[in-house]
Amino acid sequence: MRLADIIEQWQIEQDWQGQLERDEAQQTATMECGYRIREQMFTLYLETDEKRDWLGIYLYAPFNALEHKQSECALLCNALDARRLIGSLYVLPNGRICYQQTIDVEDIAVSSAMISSLVQQAGDYFFSWLDEIAAVALTEATAEEVLGPLDQEEEEEEEVESEPTEEVPNESPEDARLH
Repeated sequence: MRLADIIEQWQIEQDWQGQLERDEAQQTATMECGYRIREQMFTLYLETDEKRDWLGIYLYAPFNALEHKQSECALLCNALDARRLIGSLYVLPNGRICYQQTIDVEDIAVSSAMISSLVQQAGDYFFSWLDEIAAVALTEATAEEVLGPLDQEEEEEEEVESEPTEEVPNESPEDARLH
């Protein structure tokens, strides 16, 4: 089944509103729809490229980084990406903030469940970091100021995890040994 057909099937199953546009000559398709996260309307794009066996997801924030905050916002995006294994967040030259994940689906059976998972991952990224992204993109807050408390929390968690635990004796009590 073609990737565009799977996107269309997913759209019907999930009852997502949006238009799937196909370019048969290029063997590509793009679906655009809205995605609500924390009472904010994001723009979601799912794109397919049959020739390259690619499936891409793009989720755009409902706001742009202010012009003088774009570099600072890019620093925040890079720092947040370092905390994740999947997808990436970046700032376009016009200030738009976008999560992107592109996967090579050659020899992979793409399913509606897989697409739902990709969309959920993108939504979770913004859900988790929306306040921090907005603070840096729209106010005078810096990436360092926003990440400072988060880094401190992580350091404290690492300290707790690295605390020595009580040593377990090598020998079992006499009554616990097998005879």
